[in-house]
Amino acid sequence: MATFQIRNFTQADTLAVLQLQEDYAHKYEGAKVVPVEVYNSPSFHEGQDVFCLFHPNGQLLGYAALYPVFAVNGSKSPHIMWSEIKTSPLIGDFKLIKDELFDCLLKRIHQLTEDRGNHPIEMTFQYLPNEEPSINYVISKGAKLESNIYQMERSLKGQIPTIEVPDGIQIRPWKMESTREQAIYVHARNESFPDAPIRLDEWIYFMQSTQWALGTNIAAFDGEQLAGCMTVFWNEVVDPQVGFSEYIFVRPAWRGRKIAPAIICEGLHYLQDHGLQKAQLEVRATNSKATDLYQVLGYELVQDSGLYVIRI
Repeated sequence: MATFQIRNFTQADTLAVLQLQEDYAHKYEGAKVVPVEVYNSPSFHEGQDVFCLFHPNGQLLGYAALYPVFAVNGSKSPHIMWSEIKTSPLIGDFKLIKDELFDCLLKRIHQLTEDRGNHPIEMTFQYLPNEEPSINYVISKGAKLESNIYQMERSLKGQIPTIEVPDGIQIRPWKMESTREQAIYVHARNESFPDAPIRLDEWIYFMQSTQWALGTNIAAFDGEQLAGCMTVFWNEVVDPQVGFSEYIFVRPAWRGRKIAPAIICEGLHYLQDHGLQKAQLEVRATNSKATDLYQVLGYELVQDSGLYVIRI
């Protein structure tokens, strides 16, 4: 392997990584194609958490990415290391390449966590059932299937209900032009998703993306207070017909007032008004309350993926 080059992702690798993802998704139907520009974001430490492996002729043969979610100090929660190892399907299942990339991830994980307390570490991979070579590889490294993620989808071709807004609540698009508004959003989202916090700089980076330029937040306000929110956006390069309806939350003080269905339907109207044909979201299979709500609002389960965890 000495003749192969491994280095961190740079902007110059964007097209090669995108092409590899598209080749992979062509072979394994339903596999995600990630907007590659995210790998230069603060979430991936400006590319330091992404490793590209090249043939001596310059061809990208595979890459690995790490998205760390660190445990809060003082808690017993683990550091969750969302991981991906992807090789070009044009070269077959080349285990030595995956081994090199796996070792890069392990070394990076140790660098990132050595000063972050004595928390357990969970290296987590997400795969569809048809991604058998990838599944078998991580199982060979000690991974176990621990839970599932549902992908749900709703057609936007027909009528979308309008849910009556609770008294005192206003629901409207919210682009968050000021840093103060952005900080309010991040605080509220982290309050609702304490196990998956996002930093302000990560959110600001997302707001610079082409997805955000097209999309918006749909927010529920109680006076000046943010009560709940969802994010709607789409990627015109990957699939201009599919909208994403993600990061749906209602803050604890406002739950039980049927704000969530009103927010979701307003977001679906936004996507429909912009010509999208369907809306997608992901939800943990264990969150039956959320999946039941989405089904009531017209979403259907289209596929599920497994979360494979290696404890290190």
